[in-house]
Amino acid sequence: MVPGDPAALVAGETATPEQVKAIRTQLGFDQPLYVQLGVYLKQLVTGDLGKSLYSGRKVSQDLFERFSRQPWS
Repeated sequence: MVPGDPAALVAGETATPEQVKAIRTQLGFDQPLYVQLGVYLKQLVTGDLGKSLYSGRKVSQDLFERFSRQPWS
């Protein structure tokens, strides 16, 4: 396991405990691990890789753009 709370990282250093709790709920981190895994596998099978916390766009869009570039040309 990675140390730290991902919801707290997303919320930022100045976030209140209530804001962190809201983000944890929004991201599904308040659910048991088996539920999180089930949701993840269902989304993976349907091609839904989620939304990037960095860019705010669909992860599949970011991956497509990244790998559609041809750095060797």
